[in-house]
Amino acid sequence: MGKITFILGGAGSGKSKFALKMANEGKNVAFVATCDSKDGEMKRKIDAHREERPSHWPTIEAGSTPFEPAWPNGKTDCLMIDSLTLWVSELLMREVPLEEILRKCEACLNEASRRFEHTIVVSDEVGFGIVPENRLARDFRELLGKINQQVAQMAGEVFFVAAGLPIQMKGKEKT
Repeated sequence: MGKITFILGGAGSGKSKFALKMANEGKNVAFVATCDSKDGEMKRKIDAHREERPSHWPTIEAGSTPFEPAWPNGKTDCLMIDSLTLWVSELLMREVPLEEILRKCEACLNEASRRFEHTIVVSDEVGFGIVPENRLARDFRELLGKINQQVAQMAGEVFFVAAGLPIQMKGKEKT
């Protein structure tokens, strides 16, 4: 079974950059993109993220298949999933029940840990703000919080990134 590293942080916190740096320590890395371009703003963000990662990494576009990526062919040592936030959002919009989302997430990460030496998972921490006014936003915040707890339990290492600075929350300290 391979290692799972979970990286949390707020929007713009530097969590993806930290994950990319960690993944670059691997030999053969594949990247799972969890978002489809739905508007110009999202397309620009996707393009910026694409520019940050090495061009030789294969990219699995899995925005429309939450927790069911087309696993990479060939030798892959490290799989980077960025981010759970967008997969959970997609399933919430499809009105998939919480229990099914939790089950899909667990099955996906179990399969990844069987296939790869290292799986790096990125997600947003959305629970620090005020209680959202609308029901959908509250449901999303609660659902992502439960998913994040589940992944943190499965992971051997957990990091929280704020202002570009990673704080290790779980796992063996790196030397």
